[in-house]
Amino acid sequence: MKLIISVIAVLVLIASTACSKEEPQAEAPKADATGITGIINTQTGRIDTAKKALEDSKQVNQTIQDSAAEQRETIEKTQQ
Repeated sequence: MKLIISVIAVLVLIASTACSKEEPQAEAPKADATGITGIINTQTGRIDTAKKALEDSKQVNQTIQDSAAEQRETIEKTQQ
């Protein structure tokens, strides 16, 4: 059980590190319509990636909480 929690903690750290890294800036965008559309598409992609990472972290957090609850129950049964 401790192994599962350790693995989950590592995954959370990896996800948070990946989300926090700053992406290198591209060349200065040109003021034409295709440049603006490209920027919008890039930002939309980043937002979608961030949403996915947030959902993944929520799932990992729930798994950790469930595992902790199971461990507490096991400890309580053992102590009785």
